[in-house]
Parts: sequence; C-alpha cells; structure tokens
Amino acid sequence: MQYRRDVDGLRAVAILAVVAFHADIGVGGGYIGVDVFFVISGFLITKIIYEQMRIGAFSILGFLSRRIRRIWPALFVLSLATLAAGWWVLLPEDYAHLSEAVGASTLYFANIFYWLTSGYFQESAQSEVMLHTWTLSLEEQFYLFLPLAMMVVLWLLPQRRRVMFGALALGLGLSFLISVYGVEHHPRAAFFLLPSRAWEFLLGSLLAITPATRMYRSNVLREVGSLLGLAAICFSAFGYSEVTPFPGLHALLPCLGALLLIACNDATTGLPSTLVGRLLSLKPIVYIGLISYSLYLWHWPIFCLAKYWSTAPTSLDQNLVLIFASLVAASLSYHLVEVPFRRAKAASTSRVFLMYFASGALLLGGVGAILASDGFPNRFPVEAQRIAEALTMWKEHQPLNRGTNRIPDDLIEIGEPYAEFASTPRPLLWGDSHAEIAALAFRQALAEMSLDGFAIGYAGQPPLIRVIDQKTGEMQESRNRSIIEFIRSEKVTDVFLVAAWYSYLHDDSAVEAFRQTIDEITAVGAKVWIVAQVPGYDHSIPKLLAREALFNADLSAYRLSPEDWRQGFGSRFESISTLIAASDLTLLDPCPYFLTDEGWYGIEQDGYPLYWDHNHLTNAAAEKAFTPLFIQALRSNDATD
Repeated sequence: MQYRRDVDGLRAVAILAVVAFHADIGVGGGYIGVDVFFVISGFLITKIIYEQMRIGAFSILGFLSRRIRRIWPALFVLSLATLAAGWWVLLPEDYAHLSEAVGASTLYFANIFYWLTSGYFQESAQSEVMLHTWTLSLEEQFYLFLPLAMMVVLWLLPQRRRVMFGALALGLGLSFLISVYGVEHHPRAAFFLLPSRAWEFLLGSLLAITPATRMYRSNVLREVGSLLGLAAICFSAFGYSEVTPFPGLHALLPCLGALLLIACNDATTGLPSTLVGRLLSLKPIVYIGLISYSLYLWHWPIFCLAKYWSTAPTSLDQNLVLIFASLVAASLSYHLVEVPFRRAKAASTSRVFLMYFASGALLLGGVGAILASDGFPNRFPVEAQRIAEALTMWKEHQPLNRGTNRIPDDLIEIGEPYAEFASTPRPLLWGDSHAEIAALAFRQALAEMSLDGFAIGYAGQPPLIRVIDQKTGEMQESRNRSIIEFIRSEKVTDVFLVAAWYSYLHDDSAVEAFRQTIDEITAVGAKVWIVAQVPGYDHSIPKLLAREALFNADLSAYRLSPEDWRQGFGSRFESISTLIAASDLTLLDPCPYFLTDEGWYGIEQDGYPLYWDHNHLTNAAAEKAFTPLFIQALRSNDATD
C-alpha cells in the first residue's frame, strides 16, 4: 500500500484535538479526534487486509503479529512507566485501581473495564490514569472480528467486491442503529463498547474497498470535499462539548469529515493534491502524525499524574508545559520504541507472540502483587496511611436495594419484623447514595426508639417521582410511584428524604418534581422530613488531608463557610428553601455538626477525614451527624401523638 503523507497529517489533526480537549484550552469537542482515528484505522487496515486476501497472501496470525508490533511495545513501556510513577504519586486505593486498569489494557478489555467502573466525562475520570487505553482495546477487538468476517465472505464468494461492500455496509448500518439507540438509552455502553462504535471503523473500511470514481478525477469536487471535510472536523471539535450526546448521530459529522479528507486526497489517482492535502502534508504536521500514537499514549498519564495532587485547576501556562512534556515523551517513545520494533522484520510470528505473552505476564504479575498488597500502603508515613484508609470507606456501604428494580422486593427492612410492632410508627428512609451513607445512623435511631422501618436507595437517583437514572439515562417514574404506593399500603408514618439535592434540583422541572413528590407522599398520609445536603467540596477530602500530612500543604483555600455553601448554589438553594417553607415541611439539617468555632465547616476530626470522597461522609461522621436528627424527629412524633 502506498504511503500517504496526508493521512499522517490527518492523524496530527486528530491527536491535537484530543490533547487540546484534555488540556482544557478551548476545544470543547476535541474528543472527536478519537473518532477520526477510528475512520483512519478502518481505512488503512482494511485496505491492507483486502489487498492481501485478494492475492491469497493474508495470514491471520501474521496480521495479529503486526498489530502486536505496532501497538504493544509502546503500550508496555507506558504501562511500566505509569506503574513506576504511581508508586511515588498515588495513594494506595488509587494505585490498586491503576493496577487493575493496567491489567485491563494488557488484556485489551479496558473499554469494558471503564464501561463498568467509570465514565469518560465524569469528574472522577480526571484521576483515571489509563482511561485513554479504552480506544486501543476497542480497536483490537474490532480487528479480531473484521479479518474473520472478510475471510468468510471471500471464501463464499471470491473476487466479489460488491458482496464484500454489501457485507461491510450491513455491519455499518446495524452498528450505527445500535449507536443511535444506545446514546439515548444506554449512553455509557454506547460510548465504550464495540457494537456502537464499529460503524466508525467500517466507514473507513468501505472507502478502502471502493474503487476510484469520477469524483476523484474532478479537481473542483476534491477541493470542495477536502474543505468540507476539514470544516466538519473543526466544527465538531469547537462546537461540541461534554454534554453533547455521543457517539450516535453527532459522531457522523467528524467521521464523514475524516472520510472526505481521505477520499479526496488519494495520491494513487495520480492527480495533484488539494489545498488541504498539501497543508496536511507539511513536514511539521506529518511529524506530529507520525508520533501521534505515542503522543496519545503519554499525554493523558502526564496530565493526570501532574494534576493528582493539585489544589486548584491547572493554569494555561501549566497546561502548555504539560503539552510540551507530552511531545518530548512521545518523540522519545516513537524513535526509541515504536520505530525499532516495527522495523525488526527478522522477528518471526512466534517470537512476536512470545514477546507479547512474556511481557504481558510480567505486567500482570506486578498487577497481582499491587492488588494483593492493597496498593502497598507502607510506601507512605503512618499518618498518611490512616487518612488514606478513608478512601476505601465506599466498600463498606451496602446498597439500599436488592437489585430487582421492583417494589416492595427492593426495599430493605430495618429492625424487627414490623408485624410485631403493628401499632408503632413505620418510618422509611428514601434517597440516593447519601441515603446509603445515612442508613447506619437511621438503623441506630430506630434501635434506640425500639422501632422498625424500611430503607430504599439508588446511587445517582434522587427520591423524586420523575427522575432520570444518571447511569442508564432511563426514566424511573414507574418504580418511584411504586414506592409511593408502598407507603400508602403499608401505612408508613414518616418518610425521610435524603439526597445530594443541589445535584438534581437545577431547573424548574426538577423543582416541580420535588414538589409533586412531597404532595403525593403527604396525600397518602405520611409525614415528610427533608434531610439537608451535607457540605460538599470540589476535591477528595482524604487526598487533601494526605497532601497536608505528606507535604505540609496549606488547605486554607478549601475552607467553606455556611454563606459560601449557600451562595455556591444560588437560586437552587433559594428554590428548595422556599418550597420547604411553603409545604410546611420540617428540615433536618446536619450542617451545624460540621461547623467549627472559627465559623468554617470542618473536614476532619482528630486527624481523621469526615468524608471518604468530596461529599460522602465516613461511617463515623454519618453516625454523629444524622443519628441525633433521626431520633429528634421520631421523638417529636411521640410528643404530638
């Protein structure tokens, strides 16, 4: 296959968009660079496979061997370097998680790993050092299936280009439909998994087996097509943002842009390059394209590890320094790792596989050691270890549902079977992950009052009638109405609503859903208690305190006063306060528990964090903050009865 400088130039456009997005320098949709890579990859690899298959020279083992030599050496070196850097930088919990991610990328299922554990645009993604490897896993999964599918088609109908085109087009159409549906109903799966991404590779595949047409011979059409292609990519990069539903329909624009640029600058036609093609073929741009794989590998870990201990967002100057460091690392990786391994043609297929399995086993052995030691906590002083233990608190919280998504099956009973206390109050705790945090205090309050009750909660889902599941994007109205019906049928006397309210009540429709929920609960005879949201922060509290212990860091910038807490949410705070007052509800406010003598909300007590992340309390803090409030509320019922 003839080398094309313009394609390396297009790679440069793609990687620069991705790096600019991660550097937060004004390219809000720069993540579409990944999709441009997918189209380029589908075009180049399919063309090679198809040409070799047509002359009977294709070998699946030889193909996989070349893929290993192309991808694995640089990834292996990066993985070793990241684990080494993580030893000095990451706290035990994060170091253990990094090792899991390295294992997933080694086995090429990082996309599945992150589908199950994270999200590309979530705040937590900023500390996922190997997050970017999801694309490599996705690509290798595609190239396990593509050659086999093409071999079957050519075996059944040899030398029939149209049949091959039709088979690939059918796969493209099905994958695109899955992508459009998935973005609406299963956005995380649609983003990370192959069925909803394969069509982007297949766009390039279709072009690869398409013979030159009259369009290629028209200079005007090629010039216009190149300009439109570049415009489509630029519009996507600068016009999209983190909230743009993606991939689905929105991925069409950058993918078609890449397709046009590749199609309109095909040097095999013998026609002169287009203006855009000549621009993409400039030496500096081509060089960025040549190192684009290494730049993709190195830039994200450099950004993540540099920002890990940061107490504030990195400045433009700092981000430019990080970009420069990434370029240096990428250049070294390209010349010292990529090129030597790719040019080592004497290596047999068996030796390449042996190299991969041996080095992979080495990495997996290290991963196993890190996991077995829980991230080697002894790397840090005892005080920092004790603080870091709070990061693992989330493992101790049990979901407030049984996973059936049905009511009453999902409800958790707290206390003795309620039949033995038929005449006593039957309170219900209902909320999101913050309700799970408050559940221990709720249990203790019921025990002290000799009561039984129920609890139900779903992480990321507030106790509102009409609510979108933040994980699946699906409306949960029917289930939540079933909870209201349960309150009525079981004669629940008190309903305690607990949630990170400011995360949900951000518009009029959400406030109306809040009002409607309260009205429907009171209509079935239960009293509603609103538990206020505990103070929250922008950074992980255990990590901040660990920084203080390790580096004597000044945390005064993180002081939060009651006024700061309220002003941070502006109209949302006012809307909730007004609604509570208008509905004659009782607000149970845990915030005073955190207030220090200096007038700030505290984040630690006796040197131990009150939170296990940025807004979820530890068990000890939740017990002290919530138990007295629940007891006070339940005793007030006794006083009024």
